[in-house]
Amino acid sequence: DGSRDGSLSKLQALQACYPPERLRVLTQENRGVARTRNRLLQEARGEYVLFGDADDTLEEGALSFLYHKAKESGARMVVFDLMFVSESGESEYYHASDAPEGPLSRRDYMFSAPGPCNKLIERSLFCDHGLVFAPDLWYEDLAVIPALGRFVGQARIKTDGQFGYAEFIVRSVADVH
Repeated sequence: DGSRDGSLSKLQALQACYPPERLRVLTQENRGVARTRNRLLQEARGEYVLFGDADDTLEEGALSFLYHKAKESGARMVVFDLMFVSESGESEYYHASDAPEGPLSRRDYMFSAPGPCNKLIERSLFCDHGLVFAPDLWYEDLAVIPALGRFVGQARIKTDGQFGYAEFIVRSVADVH
C-alpha cells in the first residue's frame, strides 16, 4: 500500500486478524504501478498472484474458486470474465474470450483481455522467464501479459459468471487518455 487515503490502517487492522503466513501488509512510498507489481512479485510467497487496482473488486470466494480451477485443471493461469460497473451502478458483462471453458489456444489467449486484472497467474511464470513490468512506461502491463502467453502452456477460462470481477470506472488515468 502506497496510498494516502487511510487504507493502510484498514489493512493493518485486517492483518491483526490473520497469522503472518496468511496475510502480510507491505507499505512503501507511491512509486507507480510497475515498481509496485515488481515488488509484489519479489515479496510474494504464494504459488499464484492476481493483480488488482484501487478500483477493482472480487466477489467473496472468487480467489478460492479460481485457485481450485487452476489446481484441478493443471493450468498455470486462469483467465476469467469481467464485470464492468460504472459510477452510476450500471454493469456490463465482458467475456474475456469467445472460447468455451477449457484450455485456451494461444490465439484465444492473445485476444482475451490483455491486462492482468482478470488472470490468476502462477508466480513462477514471471520468475522463471525474467518478466518484469517496465517502470515509467504507460500501460506497462500490455507488454508483460501478452508475453506470458508464450510460456503458459495451458490456460483455462471460466465463463459461467458465478464469480465476476468488477471494475468501478471512476476518473482514473486510464479513463482520461
